[in-house]
Order: sequence, then C-alpha cells, then structure tokens
Amino acid sequence: GKRTDARVAFAEYLQIMRRLGEQDPGNTGWRRDLGVAHNRVGSVLEAQGKLTDAQEAYAEALQIIRGLVGQDPGNSVWQHDLAAAHVRVGGILEARGKLADAQASFVGALETSSRLADRDPRNASWQRELAAAYSRVGAVLAAQGKLPDAHSAFGEYLRISRRLVEQDPGNAGWQRDLAVAHCGVGDVLAAEGKLADAQAAFGEYLRISRRLAEQDPGKAGWQRDLAVAPSKVGDVLAAQGKLADAQAAFTEHLQIMRRLDDQDPGNADWQGELAAVHNRVGDVLQAQGKLADAQASFAES
Repeated sequence: GKRTDARVAFAEYLQIMRRLGEQDPGNTGWRRDLGVAHNRVGSVLEAQGKLTDAQEAYAEALQIIRGLVGQDPGNSVWQHDLAAAHVRVGGILEARGKLADAQASFVGALETSSRLADRDPRNASWQRELAAAYSRVGAVLAAQGKLPDAHSAFGEYLRISRRLVEQDPGNAGWQRDLAVAHCGVGDVLAAEGKLADAQAAFGEYLRISRRLAEQDPGKAGWQRDLAVAPSKVGDVLAAQGKLADAQAAFTEHLQIMRRLDDQDPGNADWQGELAAVHNRVGDVLQAQGKLADAQASFAES
C-alpha cells in the first residue's frame, strides 16, 4: 500500500529500461520490458486515482507491444500482451466515462484474444481470456444502452464459460466465471424489461454462487458474490410485484452482508452495502404496507 514509494521504484525501472532500449533498439526483450515498466507505473497511478496519467502510461505500453506484434505476429506471448494492454487502456477509459473509446479498446482485446483462441482451441486459458473480453465489451455496450449488442456479447461470454465448466466441473474459477456470465445476461435482460428471463438468469447466478460459498465459507469474494446474487433476484421480483419473494431475497442478502461486516467491521464498502440493503428491505416492506417494520429497516440504514 505504499504507493508513492512504489511509483518511485517503478519510475527507476522505467528509466533503466529506456536507457537500455536506446543502447540496443533492436533488442525485443528489452522493448517488452520497457512496456512492462510503463504498465507498472500505470498501475500505481491508477491506484492513486490519477487516471489521465495512468492512461498515458498504459498507452505507451500498448504502442510498444503493437510494434513487437507487428514484427512477429506469430509470437503468442506478445499477442497475449497486446490483448492485456487493450484491456488496461479500455478499463481506464471506461472509468473516465469515455465509453465509445473504451468499447474500441475492448474490441481490440477481443479481436486479439479471438485470434489466439482460434490458433489453439484446446488452450483453456486463451478461451477464458476470450470469454473475459466478451464480458468487458458487453459491459461497456450495456452502459451505452446498446442492449441487443450487449446481450450478444454476454451470450458469448456465457457460452464459452459453459464449455469450460463442462470440460472441468471441479474448477472453481471457471464456475465463478459461469456465475458472473449469468449475472451479465440477467442485467441486460432486466434492462430490456424481460423480467422473467432475467429472474431465471439471476437464479442461476445465485445457485452457482451458493455452491461455491458452501465449498469455501471463509473466502470473502465468494461470500460477496453470494450476497450480490439474491439482491439481483430481489430487484427483479420486486419489479414484477412479487413483494414477499423479493423481501425473502433481500433478507438473505442482508444476512450475508451482516456476516461479512462482522468479519471486517472497518470495511467501508461493506458498511455502505449493508446500509443499501436495509433500504431495499424497507422499500419492499413499505410497499406491502408493513410500515413499522419498514421504518425500523430505514432506521438501520
């Protein structure tokens, strides 16, 4: 967490790699290391909230790796680096609200990942990265209101994730990807007003998240997923007027967030979400005419 000191160290790394690159511009290993140095600097700047500076650092890395790929398009490592560089730039653009530019960058990652996946369809890591690229494209399309295109992208994410899980059902990371893919599809369906279909998608998200959380109750990330899933289900149930079912879903969310808050009372994000879910429960209670209970829930918030 010593970001200022980390930035100084990575800046030294960058300076040395620049000097080496100037001594031998044809050394592709040093060129790649220079790109890595820019990424390191960018990661600290991003963590410090200096997004414009981080974008510039990531863009430098992207330019370097593009040059390397141009010299040797068959180098799979550099192709992988290129996809990752597009994702870094796209993530910054997305955070800055430049969604069309972010979309273009994520599409660059998708195209590169697709080339790698086509080169070796049995390479599960490349297939997973292709799925992740579809997820990033889908999210930024949804944020722009391009719902049919977002639905298509998340559908590809779901299709690839399903195939990976079928190959290795015991892989918990792939199971989580599948859960998140169902969630992405559900979000788009809900935005399209297809609430029953969204409920089914979120139900799959909840089912997988429950199973993962039961496998490793101490893993906070999976518990966090398990908290989000019933909240998503509750939202679409409430939108359909199924208030009692929505209340049950939000109450499950509330119970999980209380558990997480007990584990880490200093986590401000969890405190904020705990307050938000009390509000959700209150809204549903109020809609059912249970005003005293609603008041108590709002007071907790």
